[in-house]
Amino acid sequence: MSSNSMIKKVLGGLVSLYVSQMSITQAEITIESTGETISGDMTISQDLGLTRGNNLLHTFLTFNIDAGESATFTGSNDISNIIARVSGDSASQIDGLLRSTITDANLFLINPNGIAFGAGASIDVNGSVHISTADSIVFADDSRLLVSDTGASGFTAAAPAAFGFGDAAAGISFDGVTISTLETDRLSALSLVGGDINLTESSITVAGGDIDVFANGGAQDIALAAGDRDLAIAELGVITISNEVFTPGKIDLNTSGEAAGRLSLSAAEIGLTRAFVFSDTEGNGTGGAIDVWATDALVLSEGARITTDATGGGAGGDLSIQSASVSLSGTTTALAASMLSAGGDAGNINVVA
Repeated sequence: MSSNSMIKKVLGGLVSLYVSQMSITQAEITIESTGETISGDMTISQDLGLTRGNNLLHTFLTFNIDAGESATFTGSNDISNIIARVSGDSASQIDGLLRSTITDANLFLINPNGIAFGAGASIDVNGSVHISTADSIVFADDSRLLVSDTGASGFTAAAPAAFGFGDAAAGISFDGVTISTLETDRLSALSLVGGDINLTESSITVAGGDIDVFANGGAQDIALAAGDRDLAIAELGVITISNEVFTPGKIDLNTSGEAAGRLSLSAAEIGLTRAFVFSDTEGNGTGGAIDVWATDALVLSEGARITTDATGGGAGGDLSIQSASVSLSGTTTALAASMLSAGGDAGNINVVA
């Protein structure tokens, strides 16, 4: 695909996301079962949802959090998975705090109309967080819960296993967002699984945890676990990570830690401009890999970097890249798996282009 085609596709995705955001209502949450609308510091208790085994399902007509406000999921510590689906027709705007007080419970926020995180957004969840614009979720027993099925006939006690897309999906965006587990040490993993994914002027750190970014481009089921996906046959979208200027010390996607976590980017086209994607091992542990799958093109420009360096006594993870075309421009732009300390071991770099 030509660079002009890539630019047009990215711009088209941005326009689509903008139009989607125009349909967002005021910052509030409307609970589907009661029709109640809440705002401010919002508590969403277990009794407002449906429980099957260790799974808790909440259904909303709208789900938006304003700056300075919060939405807090509460319930029994027996809950393992909180599934928050938006069955209405507007996208979600998250400008405040998304939180759960349920220990070790994973949070799934699903809105097929699109999800946008703004400058005041933050996440405080003691578990993994999965943000998706899928229109269904598939469980390990092969049952399927449609976001639009308010009767919840496909909701079971089995563990979530995949996101289902009936067509090309709406986008997910982060604009001016800073999320860091260095402050809370609670979030263990973050996945973004939607249509085109756009990160602008944002920084997401899951220290020693995993980050998974998947841009969907067609009707298909996408496994929750990155290692269970067959990317060779997947229809993919676009991932764009960009900054207008460099900010010293800012890392756009970061799983660095004592033993770095795993980081995966999967799309047809991936573009990084003045952006850093790091999974550096800073202690004596063995770091996780960075896996980049860009079917058509991987483009790094204006000093963008992807690294799995070892800065302590441990071993850095591998950097694996598979793409039809890899383009690097700018004097400090780099793909690196380096040993930056006397006692560390560098990972391997594998590029298939």
